[in-house]
Amino acid sequence: MANILCITNGLSGLLFASFEVARRLEETGHSVTCVAPAAVKKIVEDQGFRFEALPESLLDAFEAEDASRSLSARILTYQRRRRAALTAIQESRAVKALHSLSPDLVLVDIELPEIALAARSLSIPTALLVTWMSIWRSANVPPLHLPVRPEHSGESGVQKAWRRYLLRKRAGAWRRCATQTGFDHISQLRRFSRQVGVPLSELNLNQWLKPATFHTTPSLVLNAFSFEFPHVPPPQVTYVGPMIYEARREAEIEPVDVARLHDVMKQTQGSAKRLILGAFGAQFTARRSFVERLLASFAMRPDWEMVLALGQYDGPSPPSNVHIFKWLPQLQVLAEADLAIIHGGINTINECIRFCVPMLAFSGGMTDMDGNIARLLHHGIGAAGNPISDTPEELVERIEAILQDAEVRQNVNQMHQAIERERNAGTLEQQVERLLARS
Repeated sequence: MANILCITNGLSGLLFASFEVARRLEETGHSVTCVAPAAVKKIVEDQGFRFEALPESLLDAFEAEDASRSLSARILTYQRRRRAALTAIQESRAVKALHSLSPDLVLVDIELPEIALAARSLSIPTALLVTWMSIWRSANVPPLHLPVRPEHSGESGVQKAWRRYLLRKRAGAWRRCATQTGFDHISQLRRFSRQVGVPLSELNLNQWLKPATFHTTPSLVLNAFSFEFPHVPPPQVTYVGPMIYEARREAEIEPVDVARLHDVMKQTQGSAKRLILGAFGAQFTARRSFVERLLASFAMRPDWEMVLALGQYDGPSPPSNVHIFKWLPQLQVLAEADLAIIHGGINTINECIRFCVPMLAFSGGMTDMDGNIARLLHHGIGAAGNPISDTPEELVERIEAILQDAEVRQNVNQMHQAIERERNAGTLEQQVERLLARS
């Protein structure tokens, strides 16, 4: 039995994926400890997993998300605290913390490269956990933030997009290095790499994720290769399939909302009414104007029922066939839904495919959403709309088109089967055993 650390920054997407990683590895006999900010301790322990807090000196940098604050405020706070934490890392506190936990293997969020460096300096087998689709440059895979599809742009268009992106990325890195006088993230990583004895050549700056990842450290992508654009991944990259933790205990839903949700789902079962889920995720707040147009579109179609999670909603009263909740048990609803209206987050896409639910995507324009939607369109498992310009009438047309499209349903079913094969192939467990054999 190996002692495995699963280290995340506490954001909900990778945190819940890490629970499935932990469950599967514990089933094979290993001991797994979830390491994250103290703010998510209760969430982790409620799932029944062991918990260790990230070192106090790192907590300011890797704070769990607070959905009640604006995105810009969270980003500014994160950046401010991360800079403070990097000074602590320079004092090797990350190294000391890992050493005290005596792991046989470290699985660490790819967005925490300092901890991966610390683990490597201690000769602990290490793998990076990746919840994105491909972030590595390839002839057939555009940068992940772009809505580019290689079948439309061709290899030359993909490479042009990469050149433009890397030029902007490098220019930004040089500007931060000059203005932050050596305390920018890349300079800190290089300094820490020299301090702990990891070759600087191991840092890979020529891919999508900022600021860097590694050239040879194994990366475990917690998504399905079946959902990718066709390409050959780098040798250190392994797709282990989506990590959907179906036994998860999530936020408590009020008894009155439980009854409301039950009534909505009951009236659509065995009837001609269609049940549609509106799911916009933890990292994206739907524009109010878009929500109002969406509500207006459902007022035109009383034969549709929509359940929609919007947190604190203070807009106009919805039509009688739209049911707004502060929070929804998404997997429970997807098990019955005919369609999901989504923002393009990869975790929601994975869950829709898991339950064979076609998707209508309205990109939130954040990080990987456009790239995920490009893949959704490439595989024909849904459609995309424009959250800024679509009118209620156009929304009705888009929803109706997907609900009536037998080819989309067939494609979703085929993608479901392909991804289930990946989920059940035991690739995660095999990769972990290979990593442990190197120690």
